[in-house]
Amino acid sequence: MYDIFISVVTTILSGLLLFVMKDNISMKKNNKRIKESQRFEAHEKEKIRDELLLGVARVLLSDKIQGALLRGETTQAEYEIIEELYKPYIEHGGNGVVKHLFEDRYHKLKVRR
Repeated sequence: MYDIFISVVTTILSGLLLFVMKDNISMKKNNKRIKESQRFEAHEKEKIRDELLLGVARVLLSDKIQGALLRGETTQAEYEIIEELYKPYIEHGGNGVVKHLFEDRYHKLKVRR
């Protein structure tokens, strides 16, 4: 009788252990999917943020450069600020319009000290 009891308990515990292990494996796979999804979403948000920042920098640089071109001169402080914005703008894939304005026209302006 004792042997039957041990056999039944062992069978039940084995089944329970297999159930827990299977559930644990399933949870790990699900967690992995969730993490992958979260990484993808974070990457997409980062791309959108980068595009937005480039757009804002494009508008700002274009506006400031064109204002200086209309005046026919720039100040040393304005030149330094525009140059500080221009470098990361180009490094992050900024377009050729601002590059043309900066390198071909703004860079040649008289700098008032």
